[in-house]
Amino acid sequence: PTTAFDVHISLGILLEDSGARESAIMHFRKALTLVPNDTSLLFREALTVPAVLSHDNASFERSALDFRINSLLADAPHLSKLQRLDQLSCPGTFYVVYLGGRTDARLM
Repeated sequence: PTTAFDVHISLGILLEDSGARESAIMHFRKALTLVPNDTSLLFREALTVPAVLSHDNASFERSALDFRINSLLADAPHLSKLQRLDQLSCPGTFYVVYLGGRTDARLM
C-alpha cells in the first residue's frame, strides 16, 4: 500500500521534474519527518536540481551542491546505511533556463 511517505517522495520527484525545486524540497522534508534519517532520501534531497539562470548562479549552485554532498559524506552513520539510490529518481544535471529576449531571434 502507498504511504504518506511514498506520496511525498512521488510529489517531490514530480515537482522537481517540473522545475519547482523549492516545492520538491518541501515534500522531501515532509517525508523525512515521517521517516527521519532515511539515508536515500537525505541524499535525494541533497541532489535536487536547481534552475540555473546565469553563469554566476550556476557557480553558486555548484558550490551549494558541493557543500550539501560533503556534509552528508562527513556523516559516517549515513554512509554505512546507504545501500543504493536507484529507488529514487536522481537527475544528474542542472536545468538551464533560457530567459529569451528580442535580440535572440536567430537563436530561437
